[in-house]
Amino acid sequence: MGSSIYDFGDRPGVRDMGHDEVAQIAGGNKNGVGKSIMQKQRWILPVLLAMCTVVVSCGRARAPDAVFLIVVDTLRPDRLSAYGYRAHETPHIDRLAERGVRFVHAQSPASWTVPSMGAMLTSFYPTQIGLIERQNVSMVAIGWQQRRQQQAYTLQLVETTLAEHMQRAGFRTAAFVDQPFLSFRAGFLQGFDDWYYPVGRVTIRKHDTSEPIPAEPDTAPLVDAYRSDSLLIHEFDAWLAQNEDEKIFVWLHLLTPHRPYLPPERYLPDSDEVPGPGERYDAEIRSVDDMIGDITRIIRSRVGFARTMIVFTSDHGEGFGEHGMVEHGHTLHSEVVRVPLVVVAPTLSRGVVEVAVSTIDVLPTILDVTGVGVPPGLEGRSLVSVIGGEPREGLLFSEGMLYGSTERSLTAHGYKFMWDQQAPSRLYDARADRDEVNDIAQTHRAWTNKLEGMLAVLHNRLAQDFTVRQNAAEPVDSLAMQRDEERVLKSLKSLGYIND
Repeated sequence: MGSSIYDFGDRPGVRDMGHDEVAQIAGGNKNGVGKSIMQKQRWILPVLLAMCTVVVSCGRARAPDAVFLIVVDTLRPDRLSAYGYRAHETPHIDRLAERGVRFVHAQSPASWTVPSMGAMLTSFYPTQIGLIERQNVSMVAIGWQQRRQQQAYTLQLVETTLAEHMQRAGFRTAAFVDQPFLSFRAGFLQGFDDWYYPVGRVTIRKHDTSEPIPAEPDTAPLVDAYRSDSLLIHEFDAWLAQNEDEKIFVWLHLLTPHRPYLPPERYLPDSDEVPGPGERYDAEIRSVDDMIGDITRIIRSRVGFARTMIVFTSDHGEGFGEHGMVEHGHTLHSEVVRVPLVVVAPTLSRGVVEVAVSTIDVLPTILDVTGVGVPPGLEGRSLVSVIGGEPREGLLFSEGMLYGSTERSLTAHGYKFMWDQQAPSRLYDARADRDEVNDIAQTHRAWTNKLEGMLAVLHNRLAQDFTVRQNAAEPVDSLAMQRDEERVLKSLKSLGYIND
């Protein structure tokens, strides 16, 4: 099923690409059978109709009315056995992938949580919705460890979220979120009837979404991420037991395996040596795999898979020194922006898709599969046709930094171009150099220049779109912005990004 990695077709000569291709980027976004055989064989029709009464809807399952978006924070796909990792097994995630469609080459549109989830939940890029770092930085070189000031830390109310689409279609919506950056951003609460988050050491609190969000959240310590995730899953089970007969949309966001990689001891290697960051990270992945097993068992027992759609993914990956940096938020290299993506639904076939896709495609895919209807103008596209085997031009865009210099990346025609505000641009062969080790920008100047021009056109369109959205937004409440900044600083400290 699907096409090979980064299926952009044959690479055309640069001279063969003209204004039409650039215009396509700037603008954003079968044949039927002639005469039916039934005209010659009329007796076939009543037989087929009779068969359809036996196999409901001629074998087509009904659209799912229980939808679960499962996001595991900071999860690299290449540490899952479903994606070929051999150092350990992740059997529960493997079984989920076998039940549905596994996308081999899925990418996040940003390098850290807020812009990534904002893009996933709206199907617009971070620049368009203001979740981007400020551009007016000093020309003095800055280290990647230095945190960048952001234009915004939450979604504006003018944006329409996935939860709002589902809510308007009659779904009861609930979120179970173990991520301080998201749990206390008012814009991310849009469209949710119920919102649960961990506080203290450790209690699960339900927030009344009709009330203002707390100005001073008592976030749960990061060292208790595993316990917080487990308690959220327990609360999810109780909520589902009360709402299993309704049309439901649920977003579960687990913080494991986010730093500081402190898994329960039973998941650590049986060794006298002190495990390093990579080993502890792997142990946390084994722990979250068990939690995925708990979640899928709850879904199966409460609502069953016949009426269920599950989307399993991550907001971003994690670096372990591959390009001289660790963790995330500071680069758009593959170890940070590549994510797992599995889609399960009774109306979709099972298999593996190797076409490169983005998590901005999650929203239109859910709306398409559930029959809610995909609104026009989104940046993302439904993955249903790709799952069905139709080819797609694999153009991927990422941005959104928390540290260091502003970067943007564009993957097209089998190349990945990386623009850097304070460093020379880079170019990689996306087919032959998946780990992005060999920069070929100087030896492939024509392609470097071509993708740089395409990226400039695309980013200009996105920036203009943000200006239009900003003008349509409600007046800014300065006191609310100040409180939001205070919540952000507290969240950053609780996650270990900054010190007191």
